[in-house]
Amino acid sequence: MKPKTGLILLIFCFACINSFSQENGAENVVGKRHLLASKILDENVEIKIYLPPGYKGSEAKYPVFYLLDGQWFFLHAVSSQIAYTQRGVPETPEFIVVGIVTQGDRREKWLLTDSRPFLEFIERELISFVDKNFRTSGERILFGWEASAGLVIGALTQKNELFDAYLAASPTPLYGSYFPGYEKQYRALERLFSDEKQSDKFLYFTAAENDYPAQYGIDKLRQLLEEKKSPIRWEYRKLKGAEHRETAYGTIFRGLKSYYYNYPALTFNSLAEFRESGEMKYIDQYYRKRADRFGFKDKADLEKNLQMTRTNLMLLAVAEDDFRTFDLLIGKFEADDFLNKSFLGHANSYAQFYLKNKKPKKALDILNSLLKRFPASARIFNSLGDVYATLNDKAKALEYYKKAVALSRENPDGRIDEYEKDLKNLSLSN
Repeated sequence: MKPKTGLILLIFCFACINSFSQENGAENVVGKRHLLASKILDENVEIKIYLPPGYKGSEAKYPVFYLLDGQWFFLHAVSSQIAYTQRGVPETPEFIVVGIVTQGDRREKWLLTDSRPFLEFIERELISFVDKNFRTSGERILFGWEASAGLVIGALTQKNELFDAYLAASPTPLYGSYFPGYEKQYRALERLFSDEKQSDKFLYFTAAENDYPAQYGIDKLRQLLEEKKSPIRWEYRKLKGAEHRETAYGTIFRGLKSYYYNYPALTFNSLAEFRESGEMKYIDQYYRKRADRFGFKDKADLEKNLQMTRTNLMLLAVAEDDFRTFDLLIGKFEADDFLNKSFLGHANSYAQFYLKNKKPKKALDILNSLLKRFPASARIFNSLGDVYATLNDKAKALEYYKKAVALSRENPDGRIDEYEKDLKNLSLSN
């Protein structure tokens, strides 16, 4: 009887677990699916639409990112937006994502053999539907990969007023030695790239390292842009290590960032780059253009972003061991209360840099100011110990090192080994 009873209990447990999982599971849905009845194409077109988190409950209007081949790339566009707007400091604005499904025979027909009606559908039916049913700003981005990227170039040529940015991953077919039949489109691009009125457009296109046969037309397109010195803002990238079918993902991610290049706070990769840009004059121009483009008129937003730029420059000066630039910049920034707005770790590193460059009194000024803001910080007390050790005031240095160790024991900050080592070394010194 017991084995049978045990088997019944086991079956009952599995049934309960299965029932529990079924009752508590839920569909993980991203966006909504729409079937748009197209009179132009004489069939229903599947559309996927994702609204950003900030959409609900606001009255704001949003840019729209249209993706061809939405059956493959819709989710990647959504994840790119999440990466840029929900993880740390935003690098792009939030935007609506619209994926156009082009599966099966439709893909070749709509994108290659009979693309003109499909472009008409996008212009007259799809964009109208999106603008009518959602709060849109009028700013539009178009993306495609391979054949759909070829259509992106076609849209730039034939319907360039529809979109502000064109992102094309491994676009094909384009005019070149492999596709001589596309010369008409090439000549139209020649005229377009000579038109000063197109200066507000952006073209971003990519290729894999070995992107046969797309590379022939891509090279021709790049040469045309270079020769014409086109007013269109454009960028070309050969994606290292990427295969043909992988270029879509890097193009979405990098293309969005390049298009919104002046949305985030301005940062530099080196002090040399800062100097070559025009230094403070360039920073002023950057934030003026940023405000004009995105409507950033709030002084608090400007100050927050300027603080990031200043911090970037200060940390570069420390990293490059350029004390002259460091001291010059901190003097300029202090008029804007830079140090009092700095994070503890950053300000402490500035004090340590002054100490390293034999300016202990300047280090002391920063640390005493920090102590008013963070009276229980072991890190500040330990840095004060460093200053007084440099000034040969052993008694005060010991006092501050002991305080740092005691505070770190009360509220661990991961640096107690460093504090104990400094205390021990000073205690053993003559």
